Amino acid sequence: MARHNRHGCIWESIYGRPNEYCRLFGFDCARCEFYSNQCRNGQEKARSFELPASYWLSREHLWIAPGPDRTGLVGIDHFLSESLRHVRSIIRPCPNTRLQAGKHCVWLFDILGTISLRAPVGGVVVRSNWDLVRQPILILTHPYGLGWLLEVRMDGFWQEGLLKGAKANAFIQRSRDMLQDKVVSVQAKSATGMVATDGGRLALDSILRTMPDTYLRFLAETIAAGRVMST
Repeated sequence: MARHNRHGCIWESIYGRPNEYCRLFGFDCARCEFYSNQCRNGQEKARSFELPASYWLSREHLWIAPGPDRTGLVGIDHFLSESLRHVRSIIRPCPNTRLQAGKHCVWLFDILGTISLRAPVGGVVVRSNWDLVRQPILILTHPYGLGWLLEVRMDGFWQEGLLKGAKANAFIQRSRDMLQDKVVSVQAKSATGMVATDGGRLALDSILRTMPDTYLRFLAETIAAGRVMST
């Protein structure tokens, strides 16, 4: 029986699985509960990937959401959530730890390696998001919500050096462009490299399969370059 629709379903990419699952729904994607869940999750993820207007952003791609009594939640932005593949675990400071702005405070252990990030502000940690112990994937699926990292009682003049609004969004876009340029460049020099016309997505997928260590180095270099980007 032929498929009624071809939507690029996740099951099409898993060898030996498509017929097993698609047969349950008569090869009709409109009736498939797996495809419906995939679409719904994708839409929720897309909606969450926008820096809220009230958030401040560091050049390490960590955001700060100001709260009462000089407290603020801290998390990663959507550049990092899109760039990482699958975060297995996270090391972050415990409550009552004093943070120093610009010093390493968070380590993200991805399947490709480890990315370390520097504190966006100085202050004392009030609490950590313990849901990330059981579900570290939240940092990727809900970067501006359930995936927050920690809460800090911030020192005075904490906004110094941070970005907001149009400047923050422009910084995120420059970082995305820089990472894509690095990936496309190395793939263009490869005999087997394939450069896509959609901004390098095919090249990114290819380098992840063939040179994951190189990709992680590119990501670390992009984060480091962001520290010296002008506003």
